[in-house]
Amino acid sequence: MRENLTIDGVNIYYKGNIKRGAVIFLHGSSLSALAFREQFRQISAFPMLALDLPGHGRSVRADDPAEVYNIPAYARLLVRIVHELELEDVVLAGHALGANIAIEAAEQIPGLRGLFLFSMNPFSVPAQLDSMCRPGPFLGYLVGGRMRPTEALLLAEELLQGNEALADLLASWILETDTAARMSFAASLGLDKFGDELGMLRKFAKPLAILQGKNDRIINPRYMDGLNPVSLWKNGIIELDAGHVPQMEVPERFNALVEDFYRYALGTGAHAKSRPGRLKPGIIN
Repeated sequence: MRENLTIDGVNIYYKGNIKRGAVIFLHGSSLSALAFREQFRQISAFPMLALDLPGHGRSVRADDPAEVYNIPAYARLLVRIVHELELEDVVLAGHALGANIAIEAAEQIPGLRGLFLFSMNPFSVPAQLDSMCRPGPFLGYLVGGRMRPTEALLLAEELLQGNEALADLLASWILETDTAARMSFAASLGLDKFGDELGMLRKFAKPLAILQGKNDRIINPRYMDGLNPVSLWKNGIIELDAGHVPQMEVPERFNALVEDFYRYALGTGAHAKSRPGRLKPGIIN
């Protein structure tokens, strides 16, 4: 099922079952709700919703890119969508940019039951961009302008640790994305248009899961060393044998983790006491 919702003149497409207790999947930069196609195919344990951010997939392109294509604006839009659809007891599952959006929207969603974040690093204020990401020639493509098909394919292969079977598909989504979405987002970073996400995670008291691909060529895995969230699931970062898009690369393992976390978050409840979590070298496979 695919529907659309218009909020403040912005037409947003979404896919899924609109019910109490849904997992809301939020895609990364230059992708779309289709990045979660394997979750919709394989998971039946809970209702799901995935939306196309403005400028991505089938959602409308912004008339005022600078005001729409940045993390706080995306977060406000997500909060409005949750409110308009009257969603309760939700889990936000955010990939890369989608994870940053989930962090910044979390405190504004009263019925939130947990955060499931992957392939991401939270922003600090001021941003530590050099520490957040691995150095490399392809990172610029994610915040750059128009790409040629060959460049989109190179970026897709980088994100997918060379998975050629999926690279063509990912490249097509990258090429469909509004060029201004990448450029305006990059410009917003220089204006500090984001919150202190590191601080938000340290104080986040509801169930929290953090996943990373051990072969992720974008994210610096050491960036979050020393971050001690109040409530971290399994007391450590969960590492998957994947690159930057684990929900597509290792869907069975990814889906099993989402299902386990969903049962934990909904079973624990919003106000349950949690064990202190610690991001440490011990990796959970």
